[in-house]
Amino acid sequence: MRVFRLHQICTKGVPENMNPFASLIITYLVSAAQIVTSSILGVILIIVGYVGYKEAITWNKIVGVIVCLAGLGLINLK
Repeated sequence: MRVFRLHQICTKGVPENMNPFASLIITYLVSAAQIVTSSILGVILIIVGYVGYKEAITWNKIVGVIVCLAGLGLINLK
């Protein structure tokens, strides 16, 4: 329900002469880019924490990285 409301709010900001399908494609690409950057940043932060701050790599962190990479794999399925 919240996603639908957010979509309605965002579509009000789209110019009238813009193709609605182009708007949806741009929205999808931005969403996919956000997931990719968040996943990459998560992996980098785990590496920096381990190397720079001597943090332990726990099973929670490993599972989190696997879930992120699985999400990236699902996005790239065609």
